Amino acid sequence: MKKVKGFKGFDKNLKCRGMQYHENGMHAVDGEIVLCGNGLHFCNNPLDVLTYYPPCSGVQYREVEASGNVILGNDKSVTNKLRLLTTLSISKLFKIQFELIKADVKKSTDSNTSGDRAHANTSGDESHANTSGYRAHANTSGHRAHANTSGDESHANTSGYESISCAIGIESRACAVNGWIVIVDWRYSDKWHINDIHKAKVGDMVCGVKIEPSVSYWFKAGKLISDSNLNENN
Repeated sequence: MKKVKGFKGFDKNLKCRGMQYHENGMHAVDGEIVLCGNGLHFCNNPLDVLTYYPPCSGVQYREVEASGNVILGNDKSVTNKLRLLTTLSISKLFKIQFELIKADVKKSTDSNTSGDRAHANTSGDESHANTSGYRAHANTSGHRAHANTSGDESHANTSGYESISCAIGIESRACAVNGWIVIVDWRYSDKWHINDIHKAKVGDMVCGVKIEPSVSYWFKAGKLISDSNLNENN
């Protein structure tokens, strides 16, 4: 029986849609499994979890393993047998996604999503835009739609409610109107390494700076920079 790895979110009590999960042991349901219906659901990619469990107080994320019957979907799948594996922080979710994007780039020949200075644009609710090239941009406008970039000096922009703008490349920029931003503090010491990954909803604070709507933020040499900073200095 093939085992399928995935990702899943829970509330503070390790419950999902009324079902109580446990740290150890196999979880199972009876009857025919149906995607978006009966069964134990999980996401195929790390950041898809945030669509169903946005980052807020008490939310937990886990890597999971399905070992029973499995129906694969686009952003989520369903099974009748599911085991909880490693606990994942927000930072770890994005690091895993970063590695997946890099792996896809090596396999991909689609210049619309992985080429330098390429742009990906979506407008539908819960749609995702992903880019990985140098100075490539990802833009979304739908509610709960995510924009992800991994290329250096690239831009991620979102305007939908509860959407996530994720910029994980070196000096890449994240901008949101109503949702969340995720930005990476890259540092150089012999080689580039991730010092920290910061997340905040518009209106929250990052490194003592209030995140404003429609403003791009990024880290440079350990300092949080924004469009407004640059405008004030010019």
